[in-house]
Amino acid sequence: MATVYKAYDRSAGSVVLLKRLHAADPERRRRFEAEAALAADVEHPNVVRVLHVGDGALVAEWVEGTDLGGLVEAAGAVPAGLAAFVAREAARGLEAVHAAGILHRDVAPGNVLVGLDGAVKLTDFGLASLGETGPGGDGAEVRGTLGTLAPEVVRGEAPGPRSDLFSLGAVLAHMLTGRAPFAGAGTSATLDAVLHGDAAAALADDPRVPPALTEVAAALLAKAPGDRPASAADAADRLDAALEALGGPGADDLAAFLEDPAGYRPPPVAARPPAPEAEASRPTAGVPPARRRPRWPVAVAVLGIVSAAVALALTLDPGPEPVAVEVEPEPPGLDPVEIAPTEDAPPPLEAEADPPRGLEAPPPRDAPETDATASGPAPLDVRRPDPGPPDTPEDPPAPRTAPDRAPEAAPQPGTLVLEVAPSATVRVNGQTYENVTDRAIPLPPGDYTVTLSNPTFPVSQTVAVSVPPGGRVERRVQMMDAVAEVSFDVKPWAYATVNGRRLPDAVDRGDEILLAPGSYEFVFTNPAFESPVTRRVRVAAGDREVVSATMGREAP
Repeated sequence: MATVYKAYDRSAGSVVLLKRLHAADPERRRRFEAEAALAADVEHPNVVRVLHVGDGALVAEWVEGTDLGGLVEAAGAVPAGLAAFVAREAARGLEAVHAAGILHRDVAPGNVLVGLDGAVKLTDFGLASLGETGPGGDGAEVRGTLGTLAPEVVRGEAPGPRSDLFSLGAVLAHMLTGRAPFAGAGTSATLDAVLHGDAAAALADDPRVPPALTEVAAALLAKAPGDRPASAADAADRLDAALEALGGPGADDLAAFLEDPAGYRPPPVAARPPAPEAEASRPTAGVPPARRRPRWPVAVAVLGIVSAAVALALTLDPGPEPVAVEVEPEPPGLDPVEIAPTEDAPPPLEAEADPPRGLEAPPPRDAPETDATASGPAPLDVRRPDPGPPDTPEDPPAPRTAPDRAPEAAPQPGTLVLEVAPSATVRVNGQTYENVTDRAIPLPPGDYTVTLSNPTFPVSQTVAVSVPPGGRVERRVQMMDAVAEVSFDVKPWAYATVNGRRLPDAVDRGDEILLAPGSYEFVFTNPAFESPVTRRVRVAAGDREVVSATMGREAP
């Protein structure tokens, strides 16, 4: 699409980024300049500043450092505190972008820049567009990085600000685990993982990820837009709370990690100060603890009233068994606190919950229904009704369910049929199946993420499946589709190290290894030759690459 230069601006006396469009198509040129102009309207420390737009080119500030994708590829998973910091800074940048009426639409690891000074900046508004209400909105066109697209975008629906938040959640999960959360063997598998995969569950099972950060990631990765944070500002606040719980690392810590990932040590997590009540109740040497006003009179009064009612009922009809009435006294030392909601706070989540204990006792199983419109409260009656003779079918107790509702039948289980080559350990629905090549697995209806691994292969594969009631779903998985096959052509022979790790045996011509997708540096040494030979390659899933080397001058 374009050529990008690291350039020197003589007028400003600074290094800048220069991006020049290739295509001569007038429509693409117009769109490029219009969207670059949108980015130029955003001024925020977490957004790359666009300095000039025109003539099919843009000039932007230069960020000395790397992008988040390159950082994860080189260093692996990012420590939880730093991941929370980067995501928080990116969320603040998104807040400024959305405030300008712009959807970024490609929040991905490659578009989050990390400076050597620890600054975090969003970049590449080449896919950005105005929001749906503004001029130039382009509706439901699907654009962006596959593994970070929101489910609604994959389905062809119109994107919104919360679509960018889902992409931010995918970026956060990528940092925390060191791998893309929705990576598949191909385009269709990746999009299927976005629609049905549960990346939050994988984070919950990862001991490196604290629960507070897992909760934020799960909210960002919610499949329904309405279940995600209300705005980028809301997401930033949630990430900020998780960040503080992790010791509050900042730009200096991120810069230290960039300089030496292996030697980085996260800041200590500060202990929380004791609560005022706990501090007040802690005795001081030589000083008796302050006496508190007892709360027991309230509990005694309530207990006395209930006891009187029970005694009166038992006097009228003692019944075969006494009725126990449990009253939970008010816990001491807990004063009610009223928190006023803020204007920007999202609406409270409504969930079905059991009624608070101690407020209202449920009616007995066989108690008759009362008229809800009757005036005044119903009299307290704790007597048990006479059960009557055991064998008389007359006047059976009223059933708790409606008489015309038949019990719902349990859904019929479905079957997942897996064909795997060469073989793999399969994990699904909490079960593990060893050495699977062709197996039918019964499963309750629902959506599942199937994980397949083999010790011979450097990466595992995940497959998202949806099992219908009584249905049969077939999946064929080729383990080779997720790795690259690298063969050697080394003359005469050499010991090889791959990214600093030495292979156990010497290699020559025809030896092969399997590698995960990524960039690698091969160094070949032979004691008979003075100088090593270095080769660098980048491989993708499914590649077949040959690395050749001819050892140089013989050692003296």
